[in-house]
Amino acid sequence: MDPISEAAAALGKKGGKSRSAAKQEAARNNLEKARKAQTSEQRSAGQQKTPPEVRKARAQKAAAARWGKKTT
Repeated sequence: MDPISEAAAALGKKGGKSRSAAKQEAARNNLEKARKAQTSEQRSAGQQKTPPEVRKARAQKAAAARWGKKTT
């Protein structure tokens, strides 16, 4: 390693964790709090799959908007 990389590593600027343990724990706690705040209806609605015909219609609408032409 070159001297600059060694100095950066020694200062903790290189090769360390991207998130501290405190941030990881806070994220877990926030997620748990959000899950508790949801009702069972909200959870089940979010888990339902969109029917294929609805997905197709949405894709066609997006393509038409993107390209400015009708798709059939």
